[in-house]
Amino acid sequence: MLYLGRLLEVGPAAAVFDGPQHPYTEALLSSVPTLDGHAGRTRIRLSGDLPSAASPPSGCVFHTRCPRKLGAICEQQDPPFANAGDGGAHRIRCHIPVDELRALQAASREQTHGAPDDAPTGSAKNADGDSSR
Repeated sequence: MLYLGRLLEVGPAAAVFDGPQHPYTEALLSSVPTLDGHAGRTRIRLSGDLPSAASPPSGCVFHTRCPRKLGAICEQQDPPFANAGDGGAHRIRCHIPVDELRALQAASREQTHGAPDDAPTGSAKNADGDSSR
């Protein structure tokens, strides 16, 4: 998936669409309509304004809208690609380790199970324990 001209998640289509790992891909795919009206899926709504592609933010380009932002590291350092599965074919750019992202995603799904598609998804905590929203 591409955000502001930067690859944030790449891999086989089935791996990315069935199990998105990057917070942007997760939010993007949560907005795709389904034949059953999003049954069992929580819509992730991103806050904040879309930054300019002509002058993208420093660090991770998604940090200004990321619901899982850690803090200064996301604002200052561009994350390297990390292996997200499929023998290295599925990769993401995120400072949060893949296993931790999976745990956060599972917790969000549990917390919002049965919530309407436009309900808030809760807030993530940054490295200091502060809410990122």
